[in-house]
Amino acid sequence: MPNSVVIIGDSPIPDRPSRDLIIYARDAGLNAMYMPISRISVKVDKDGPLTVIRDRPFKVDGGSSLGVLGGS
Repeated sequence: MPNSVVIIGDSPIPDRPSRDLIIYARDAGLNAMYMPISRISVKVDKDGPLTVIRDRPFKVDGGSSLGVLGGS
């Protein structure tokens, strides 16, 4: 079971569904945080891919976007 999750959205401030997911995840004992998609990058080097959030390496076990990315 994952112990850290990132809720990914397209705005700088989480919307209501994203906040609800954060609350539910934390209630389930997970380390949950919201992150705008613009702050996430993936760097690939000789050791493989590395998720980078705000210029720092970050290990996540799961993520959710609620289908808000790539909207009309």
